[in-house]
Amino acid sequence: MGHWIEISPTQGKLVFGRRAWMWAIPFLLLVIPTGLTGLPGEPPMILGWALAATFSWHLLCVRHSIAIDKNRGVLIHSLSSLYPIARLEVPLDEISGFYVSRAAFERRRYSVMMSLSNGQRICLVKRGVRQEAERQGQYLADFCQRPLKDEVREGFG
Repeated sequence: MGHWIEISPTQGKLVFGRRAWMWAIPFLLLVIPTGLTGLPGEPPMILGWALAATFSWHLLCVRHSIAIDKNRGVLIHSLSSLYPIARLEVPLDEISGFYVSRAAFERRRYSVMMSLSNGQRICLVKRGVRQEAERQGQYLADFCQRPLKDEVREGFG
C-alpha cells in the first residue's frame, strides 16, 4: 500500500508501506537468541545465521518510493535498504502517461505502468490490488499532469 505525500506544489512522493518489517520479526526471533546463546562452530551454521541476520536487517530498513520533482523536471523511482538497491530517474518531458494493467500471470493483481514518449513502458508498482493501483496511478497522473489509462477497462489487459 502506498500513500501520497505532497511536499509542495512542485514536489510529491508516493511512499510504499513497509510491510516487509513483519517478515523480519520471525527471522529476528531466530537470529537474536541463537546469537546470544552461541552457535555451534560448524561453518554451515555460522553462514546460515549470518545470512538470516543480514536478511532480517535488510527487511527492517527497506524503503520504496516514487518522487516527482517539477523544479528539476524528473520522476525518481528508488528502492533502498541498508544500501541503495535501484534508482531510476526519468525526465518528466519524456513521460507520455500512466497505465493500470493486469499483472502478468496473476489474476486479480494489477500494475501501474509509465509510458514514455518513445513507446517504452516501465513498471512502477507491481502486483497490487486493482483499487490501490488505480489510486496510485491517479496520484502520479494528476501530479505530473499526464493521462491515466486503465487498460483492463479498455480491453487491453
